[in-house]
Parts: sequence; structure tokens; C-alpha cells
Amino acid sequence: MLQVQRELAALKFIDDLSAHLKDAREPHKALRQALRDTHNFFQPAVGCVATLRPGHQTADLLFTLPKRRDWDLDILTRYIRHTDPPVQRDMVIGPVRRRGGAWGAIAFVRPGHSFDRDDRRLIRRITDVLSDALNRIDRDRLLGVRDRIDRKVMEQIHPKDLFYQILDGIR
Repeated sequence: MLQVQRELAALKFIDDLSAHLKDAREPHKALRQALRDTHNFFQPAVGCVATLRPGHQTADLLFTLPKRRDWDLDILTRYIRHTDPPVQRDMVIGPVRRRGGAWGAIAFVRPGHSFDRDDRRLIRRITDVLSDALNRIDRDRLLGVRDRIDRKVMEQIHPKDLFYQILDGIR
């Protein structure tokens, strides 16, 4: 019965996280929210979000809980690059995808207490929800920029030319 309660709690957590991330309009706010919520759920000692920018050799820590915690950036970098770093049993890492590829990772450490296979599956589901939210934010931002450009073009075009463009578009 304990396993069923744990699975129910995990599903409720994923649903709540999805609802919180649905309202996010900025990637950093979504990352911070996911880190904070997941940290509260797992109750680890420390957690972080790291990203790997193109052209950089090591990952950058964006957020940590608690602040100023030293992390092994080599492990995070290797994980983001899919080179299978050695991960201790008291650490769980999940991939964050953005713009169609590997972009970052969210990691938690609970010294003295190991994470099990269910925890590793759950972190994967959490990062899938987070990645979907980041892709939605990026898509919404892109659509907003295209809309502003379209509006600016339409404001500067003569009605006769607009009519011909519409007919050409229909054709």
C-alpha cells in the first residue's frame, strides 16, 4: 500500500507542477519554480539547475538551493553532454531539453540517503514537464515577435498593396 500512496503523491506533484508552470512567462521563473517545488517534494539537502551554453566547456549554475553550494560542474557538464558521468546513489539528475536538444540539468543531493529507481523515473517526468513548459514559453515568445513584426509591416503598407498581397497569399 505504501507504493500506491507514493505513486499517488508523485502524480499529484506532477499535476501541481504542470499547473504552476502553465502560468510562467519567463524561462528563469519556470526553472526557479521547478527547482523550488521539486526541492520541497524530495526534501534533499541541496539542489541546482545548471545549463551548458554553446561554446562553453563547463556548465553554469543558474540556481541553487540553498545558495552558495559547491557543485561538481564536471558531473553536470558530462550529464548534459550525455557522456554518462558517475552519479552517486545519493544524487539524482534529470535532463532539461530546450530548442530541440540537450540544454541543462536539474540535480539534487541527499547525503546519506540514496535515491531509488522510482525517484529517478520521477525526476525524468519532472524534467519532461519543465522542458515542455520552456518550449511553450519559447514558442509564445516567438509568436509574439512575429505578430509585432507583422503588425509593423501592415502599418507601413498601402491598402492597395495589402489587397494584392492578400490575393497573392490566397492564390
